Amino acid sequence: MFLNTRSSGARLPSYEPGSQGFFLLLHELGHALGLKHPHDDGGTGRPTFASIGLKQFDQDFASVMSYKDELGYDLVRYDPATFMVFDVLALQALYGKNNNTNTGDARYELSELNLYATIWDAGGKASEKRWLTIGSKGSIATVK
Repeated sequence: MFLNTRSSGARLPSYEPGSQGFFLLLHELGHALGLKHPHDDGGTGRPTFASIGLKQFDQDFASVMSYKDELGYDLVRYDPATFMVFDVLALQALYGKNNNTNTGDARYELSELNLYATIWDAGGKASEKRWLTIGSKGSIATVK
């Protein structure tokens, strides 16, 4: 993975998790792993989020591949610190699920860290796998 040193992205004020710089690195890593933008069919006619009724999830809290940031533009906080739910789903479809991660009883502590993070918890019954997306204010969304 290469970043153009002449680009403004190479001179962001922070590359810490949750910053725009870290988000840029995650986004480009997503491309390297085969992920595409949710708004763009890439000229291939493949579905976009909008064309399959998921336009409301074309946001960075749902995918690091999105160009949209619901909380507004901030270079040092309120951006994803991990791949987000739709990214992990796509990566699992491409490379398979790791069902050995967090298989025991797990405890998650929510803290206000000014970032978004997604947790894949493979524990529990197969029909009860859970995704947790932790928002910047300690809010949580659970997806079964």
